[in-house]
Amino acid sequence: MKRETVKVPLTATLVKGLDFKHWPVSPMQWNGHRLVTEPTPPHVKDWTIRDTVTRGLGVRVTPNAKSYFVQRKRKGSTSDRWVLTDQRSLQDARVQAANWYARMADGGNPTKDIKDIAQAEAAIKAAKSYTFALAFADYIKDGEARVAALTLRPASLKDRKVVVRWMADSDLWSTPLALVDTPIIKTTFEPLFAAAERARRAKRLKDEDEPKKRSGLASDLAAVHKVLTYCKACWNWSKGTKVAVNPFAAWAKNTKLPKVGRRQTVLATESKDGTAWLQGLVALRDDENPIIAMLADYVLIATLWGGRRTELAEIRWVDVNYGDIWACFAPETTKGDKAHYVPLTPWATEILKERHEKNRAQRWPVKRGDRVFPYPTTKTGKIEDYRPIIRKLKEQTGLWIRLHDLRRTLATSVFGFAGDLGTVSFALGHTSDKEVTADYVHRQAALAALRVLYHGREKHLRQLIGLDAAPASAAFTDFQKSMIQTIQNLLKQAGFDKLPPTDLAELLQAQ
Repeated sequence: MKRETVKVPLTATLVKGLDFKHWPVSPMQWNGHRLVTEPTPPHVKDWTIRDTVTRGLGVRVTPNAKSYFVQRKRKGSTSDRWVLTDQRSLQDARVQAANWYARMADGGNPTKDIKDIAQAEAAIKAAKSYTFALAFADYIKDGEARVAALTLRPASLKDRKVVVRWMADSDLWSTPLALVDTPIIKTTFEPLFAAAERARRAKRLKDEDEPKKRSGLASDLAAVHKVLTYCKACWNWSKGTKVAVNPFAAWAKNTKLPKVGRRQTVLATESKDGTAWLQGLVALRDDENPIIAMLADYVLIATLWGGRRTELAEIRWVDVNYGDIWACFAPETTKGDKAHYVPLTPWATEILKERHEKNRAQRWPVKRGDRVFPYPTTKTGKIEDYRPIIRKLKEQTGLWIRLHDLRRTLATSVFGFAGDLGTVSFALGHTSDKEVTADYVHRQAALAALRVLYHGREKHLRQLIGLDAAPASAAFTDFQKSMIQTIQNLLKQAGFDKLPPTDLAELLQAQ
């Protein structure tokens, strides 16, 4: 015979007195304020009593424990029963039972709600522990994977790592990604930009001979801009919990940030110091230190071609084509991810062939896939720092000329000869697909036109250095003299006033 359910108004005292070994008799009987009980049969593993006050509430009793539950009958003979999570007291159990019973009446699952809440709380906890420093560390790992997959330049990965060194002690780095907002960006970057701008203004007023002091990020406006850019990119990349709008971009958009002034330095080849700089560079090609001699060739080729540092450091012998008279910076080394061709001229060809023999004499690798300018003392085998030779030339001439200054010098010369920015764009490798196609015929035609300019410039540089005799002075007509003066005035207004009269005469006669 089926045992009848025991239903009573539960009290804390009654629940406390329940003992598994003695269950209430059924039908229920009272002995004063106590339930009449009898020994629990040996086959019974647990038994329950129901509350008559709170709908669905009951107590399950086992040999080792008592627990509150809520149960609601569904259609037919089935029912849902869930153990309450709040077992601290009868009063707490009543409150939770009432809430859960209502949720069950709506077709919900209280335990799933609890899991969802727990997962949300865990997510919040994880978000609070996932700081911007950890997000940026993951951003660097992504960069390492992309470098391995050849979809990111090593220089970009190096920049990301430098950002960590500069920002590791900032409040931003210890802030959870989810809490990174515009105020924290302002607090972090506003002082950096202010300090860098003060340093820039102070530097402008310093004497040229005054020793330079390096004070890190606070003195480098361009570096602060770079850090902001990488932080903004990291925020965009991260899949962690974060606010809806990029706070870095929002702050930068609504803040007037000091602009980085473009460096305008060029090698004034016509000046006494500029000529001395070139002469010193050529002399260092025969330096007894093979590394210095190699760096001299590297910088001299940069002077003739205007290549970027990475482009020149990574050029291989397979990229030099003596038959078609060109050299090529491979796409993976250029800023635009496109092959950049430069014409070979007699002096550049001579330098490269001599460099090949010098490399062989030093037992440096000279196979097709080897670097033209190897640096055997570095882990990578390529030039990481060309400044030793720049320092030597600074000591000799007082000029501090960087590779990008030589690139700017080439642009100035090409514009002076050609007179149009399209030619300059092609010479520097800025050309878009619309301007010059990758077709062999078009490339050869463009290189042939550029070779004339490069050859003329090369001849002029050799004459300035004293490697070749200068041509006899041209006898200009009055008309040519007036045209020369007019063109020089126009070039001066454009910032290109170093074109010698002999070259202007050649242009006039060519017309």
